Amino acid sequence: MTRTVSSTADQYQTGIHVRSLCKTFGEQPVLNELSFSVCAGKSLSVIGKSGCGKSTLLSVLAQLQEYQSGVVEFVTPQGKSFIEEYGRMPRLSYVLQEYGLFPWKNARENLMLPLQIAKMDKERIQEHVALMLQELDLSGLEKRYPCELSGGQKQRLALGRALISKPEIILLDEPLSSVDAINRENLQNLILSLWKKYQFTFVLVTHSVGEAVYLGGNILSLSKFSSEDVSQYTLYDNPYFAEENIRDKKEYFELCKIIHHSLQE
Repeated sequence: MTRTVSSTADQYQTGIHVRSLCKTFGEQPVLNELSFSVCAGKSLSVIGKSGCGKSTLLSVLAQLQEYQSGVVEFVTPQGKSFIEEYGRMPRLSYVLQEYGLFPWKNARENLMLPLQIAKMDKERIQEHVALMLQELDLSGLEKRYPCELSGGQKQRLALGRALISKPEIILLDEPLSSVDAINRENLQNLILSLWKKYQFTFVLVTHSVGEAVYLGGNILSLSKFSSEDVSQYTLYDNPYFAEENIRDKKEYFELCKIIHHSLQE
């Protein structure tokens, strides 16, 4: 699912600031006094047990759900309001766990959709789609329908559709949970390489500690709401994010152990 504001607008970097966010369903609090920032062009991994509000947080950031109190704002690298600076919302793309692909559209048509919604001219659409197919190693598969693609191919297609409109922010809700271990690692590498190229800001929800550490410049460990006076979250800085061969370094495993321990408390 992609929301595109304009096909001709320039891409700008934007950060996300969340302060004292509270979200309830009925009388049941889900997110309580949650505060964090994602710097422009950086990433945040969100991890926690089922039911702690991870997907709800993404929906709030995407403005698909209202919240009861607090502040959610988008800011330029200079700390100014993105909306006031550029007169529009940042472009947001949302990658779902179930891919969100339209089964009656082939790979090319799924990629074209955000650009058609943005009313881009047909020649430019074809150029953008061809480049994205090549980027994702899907050239030659453009006429296949989602049911004719492997899990890894479908996930690459979903990532490509999210990226093709050049969003400032990408929200990823457990996007790799349904692929096998080898494909999952390859797709993690793909996300990182695309981020290095396009420098979008992204927030990733995951149940995998290793994935959270590999893809998160910061890591937000969430717990379920408690009526006791206990913080619902812990923020970790990840100074090793995007380092070469990070999976082979002891610092990676040490941070994984710390995050894993926090989830058991």
